[in-house]
Amino acid sequence: HLGGMAWFDTPGIGSVTWENEMLAKDYVDNADLVVYASNSDAAGTRQDFAEMRELYNKNKQFLLLLTQSDTVEEYDIDDETGDSICDLVAKSEKDQRDTESYMIEELAANGLPKLRKDEILTISAKLAMNALEEDDPEKFKDSHMGDFLDVLTNITKTDGARLKRETPFVRMR
Repeated sequence: HLGGMAWFDTPGIGSVTWENEMLAKDYVDNADLVVYASNSDAAGTRQDFAEMRELYNKNKQFLLLLTQSDTVEEYDIDDETGDSICDLVAKSEKDQRDTESYMIEELAANGLPKLRKDEILTISAKLAMNALEEDDPEKFKDSHMGDFLDVLTNITKTDGARLKRETPFVRMR
């Protein structure tokens, strides 16, 4: 529970098993907000757009997360072993913005409303975890997990009460 709202992580729509998919759909049907995750390396699949269309048709507010927005950067050779020394880093800001722009354009091309800037985020949970292990605030910032928390906090503070009031009406419709 956070800010008077309950948050659930479901197996996902399009899950491997029918039972998990039905569980996810039940949660989505009763959700005030859906956080839809799509891999940033393969964003914009037909399944993504079909599932997002379902969310729009159900009048669901959702936040689109483009996940796994990281890459391995080789930056040196270990003199003793001859192995490359690598580091996990965020994809470039340009690559992140390009992926977000692509998704916004493709949503429109698929007849779906355009997402607002605060409804789409490019994040890397792996980079955030790596940053926490290394105690690296800059790397954590690059993961955009803090931005994700800010958006969720803002939704909880500003939209939470409205969503709770509107949800019964939307469900009855």
